[in-house]
Amino acid sequence: MTATGLALLVNAPRAWPDRLAAQRSRGEAQGPLAAELLTESLRRKVTFGSVRFARRSADAPPSDEEVLVVWPSAPAAPRLRFALPAATAEKLVDAAFAGPVTDEALRAAVLAELCGEAFGGWSTGQTIEEDGVPLATACFVLTLEDDDEIVVNVQTPSERPTAKGISAGRLLTASLPVEACLGELDLPYAKVSSLKPGDTLPLPPAAAEGIAMRLRGRLRPLARGEMGTDSGVRAVRLTGTAAA
Repeated sequence: MTATGLALLVNAPRAWPDRLAAQRSRGEAQGPLAAELLTESLRRKVTFGSVRFARRSADAPPSDEEVLVVWPSAPAAPRLRFALPAATAEKLVDAAFAGPVTDEALRAAVLAELCGEAFGGWSTGQTIEEDGVPLATACFVLTLEDDDEIVVNVQTPSERPTAKGISAGRLLTASLPVEACLGELDLPYAKVSSLKPGDTLPLPPAAAEGIAMRLRGRLRPLARGEMGTDSGVRAVRLTGTAAA
């Protein structure tokens, strides 16, 4: 393979290993501690009920019924995000002040302080700003002494390794599945279900432009080439990069 082709493969996006297990175990350990800290802050008994995790595929905004709080607040880099049901947010602030609070700025500051103190310690050294959008949301369910539930959705940083943490040697020796694709076409279900030996499938005109080299599972080509042989076996000679 040419040097250009090797560089394309080494620099191609990779599927990072799933880091959700570490987040889950840390979140489950944080539940009782969060209940203890909220009990101290609210001066009302809070007990830990459960924690549920949901994978996040995008940095989706909270619903209209939720209040979004970032901690720590600007200008510091946000470490966690808390999406609280509006009723829960009101309940927490009122409990902290032993009465209703109507000032929105004060309410936001109190929520950030309460949630940051209760849930912030388990992501020390990581920030959403540096590590990208949240990978998962941990839904903590806690119970006040009067049997009212507090539900706090904590969005955790992605925890994906950065390029600085991966050695060049590991990249160059990594195995990446590469596919050579001659062409693609769309067929109705009736046609696909009735395919049999001897049928002819016309390829689109783009197939005449050569072979598209792709990482398995990705649509964007890494490079293009032409079919041939090398030492008696079928081979693909690269003719240019995807952008060429």
